[in-house]
Amino acid sequence: MDTPAKSRNLNLDLLKLIACTAVIGLHIHIKHDSTVARTLYYLCTFGVPVFFMTTGYLLLDRQHFSASYIFRKLCSILRVTVLWSIIAALVKMAASLVLAGSLERNPVVEVLRVLYLGLQDQGIMFVMWYLGALFLIYLTLPAVSRLLRGEDGSTSTRRMLLLWGALALLIVASRIVSLLIGRMLQNRVWLTYRIWTYWQFLLLGCLLKRLQPTVEQRLTIRAHLWLTVLLSALAAAEFVCIKRFYIENAWGSTAYDSLAMILWTSSMFTLVCRLKPGTKTKALVSQLAPLTMGVYLVHPIFIEIGDVLLQRLSLSGFAVTECYYLCILLLSFPTAWIIKKLPGGRLLTSL
Repeated sequence: MDTPAKSRNLNLDLLKLIACTAVIGLHIHIKHDSTVARTLYYLCTFGVPVFFMTTGYLLLDRQHFSASYIFRKLCSILRVTVLWSIIAALVKMAASLVLAGSLERNPVVEVLRVLYLGLQDQGIMFVMWYLGALFLIYLTLPAVSRLLRGEDGSTSTRRMLLLWGALALLIVASRIVSLLIGRMLQNRVWLTYRIWTYWQFLLLGCLLKRLQPTVEQRLTIRAHLWLTVLLSALAAAEFVCIKRFYIENAWGSTAYDSLAMILWTSSMFTLVCRLKPGTKTKALVSQLAPLTMGVYLVHPIFIEIGDVLLQRLSLSGFAVTECYYLCILLLSFPTAWIIKKLPGGRLLTSL
C-alpha cells in the first residue's frame, strides 16, 4: 500500500521514480536495433533491481510478519493482477472489434490468456511477471525473516550478509557458466520464478541501508557520482558486448544476474539515498512517486496501441523511438493519476 505522505522517504521515492522511467525505457529501446538504442536499452536495466532494493530497504528490518499481514499482501497482489488482466483483455477485445469486426476468442479465455502470458513476461501485460515474483516473495518472507532473525529478535546483519553472499555467489557462478557454454541459463526459467535473484536484491537494499553512513563517510559526493558514472558505463559496455559478440539471447533480464549489475545498482542506490533534494524537487517527487505502480501497469497497454499505430504509419528510426518513449511517459503518468483519483482506483494500484 501507499505510505502516508508524512512518513515517506523522499530519496526512496526518487529511486522508484527513476526506476520507473528506466523500466519504460527498457521496453521502448528494445524496439530499435542500433548501437545507441542498444546501449540505452542496457542502461535502463537497473530499473527492476532498484525496485526490489527499495522494497528490501523498507521491508526487511521489520521484526515480525503476521499471518494476516502476509495474507493481505497476497490478496492485494492477486486483486491487482486479475483486475489488470481484465482491463487488458477488454482493450484487446475492443481493438479486435474495431480492426477485424469480431472477437478472436471467448472473453473469459481472453482474460485467462492475458494473465497466463503476463506471468511468462509475454503478451499485452508482459509486466505481470513482477506481480507474480512479488507474490512468491511474500510467500517466502516469513521463512526468510526467521532465518535472518538474531538472538535478540531483530534482523541480524551477519546472517543477512551470509545469505546475500551465498545468493550473489550463485548469481555470479551462473553468469560465468552461461558465458562458458555460450547461452544464458537464466532464460530456461520464467522471469517470475527467478526468486534467488530478487531475494539477492532485497537483501542488498537492506544491507546498503545499514552501510549508508559508512559510504557517506568514506566517499565524497563528487567521487561517489563519478564512481556511479564509471560503473554505469562499464556495466552497459559489458552487456552490449555480450549481446552483440557472444550470446544472442542475452536480453536485459539476464543482466540482473551479474556482478556488474550488483556493483552498479549499489553505487547508484547509495548515491541517490545521500542526496538532499530541494523544495521544488521534493514537491515534484511527492506528487509523482505514488503513481509509479500505476504507470508500471498501464504503460504496456499504451505500448500495445502505439506499436500498432507506428506499424500502420510505417514509422521507425532512432528519433521515432525517442519520441515514442517520451509519448509513453507523458501518457502513462497522467493516466495513473486519473486512475488514482477515480472512486475505487486504488484497488488497481495499491499493493
